Amino acid sequence: MIADPEPRDGGEEEVLFDAELTPHRSLPPEGFVLLMGLVGLVSFAAGALFFVVGAWPVVGFLGLDLLLIYLAFRASYRSGRAYETLRLTRRDLTLKRVDSWGRAQRLVGPPAAVAGPEGQVDQQQVEAEEADHRPGADHEE
Repeated sequence: MIADPEPRDGGEEEVLFDAELTPHRSLPPEGFVLLMGLVGLVSFAAGALFFVVGAWPVVGFLGLDLLLIYLAFRASYRSGRAYETLRLTRRDLTLKRVDSWGRAQRLVGPPAAVAGPEGQVDQQQVEAEEADHRPGADHEE
């Protein structure tokens, strides 16, 4: 979140709010390598055991499991490349969405879309909504 109260050089409009939102990935790339190594090791050991006892077709399924786990994580990391930027000026509210393939969509609207009737954000409403989302807050349903 970057607040930029001064107009930038070139006469650009004053930026009131500027943020980039990205998906959270709890498993870093190093953890992925470790996880795949452990799963591969367990699959190899189990496959060798099944092969020795004569259940050799199971080895193919263990390899397939390993491949599917790899492909699932690869798809997850690809979707993690998506992001959104939100920029608020006195004149415009701009939302830019970029999907995991790099395709962008830009939506521009008036700031009144997030402001109250006088053009000001209702601070009491914001505080009430924040209180509703705090851990341990009582939720009425």
